[in-house]
Amino acid sequence: MMTISVYRVRPDGTRSLESHEQVTRPTEVPAATAFAPCECPRCLQGWCDFHQGPSSTDAQIDEHRRACAPCREQRRLAPLTEVGQR
Repeated sequence: MMTISVYRVRPDGTRSLESHEQVTRPTEVPAATAFAPCECPRCLQGWCDFHQGPSSTDAQIDEHRRACAPCREQRRLAPLTEVGQR
């Protein structure tokens, strides 16, 4: 069993219990699966999650983020397709 508690913290630092819930742990651990490529309009147009702007050189660097060429170079990031080739 896991317990999830949500508290409200007041400006004076005191807190009060808002909700309390006991959750049963799953009996099976789900198999790890990769996410499907993102097809939202922002990613399809080209977007850099590091400088938060449009990009024509963006590439997927992990399951959740895209980076443009300058941000990849500055942060020494490799596109996701190159990571598997090493």
